[in-house]
Amino acid sequence: MPSTVPDFEKTAKLLEEHGFTIVDFTPEHVRIRLFKWNVHNEAADVIDRLEPFQDIVLSV
Repeated sequence: MPSTVPDFEKTAKLLEEHGFTIVDFTPEHVRIRLFKWNVHNEAADVIDRLEPFQDIVLSV
């Protein structure tokens, strides 16, 4: 199979905050969850209760 260049679309605005991404791979899809957390305004224990601000599911 020849290689291809993926086509990307920006779906989230740029943020000047701390954060992390969790990517789950299955045979059917790829799920990308983006989380944000501000070290200056939020305590570290908040991380355990964060909800993603962006949740993207890509079909494989």
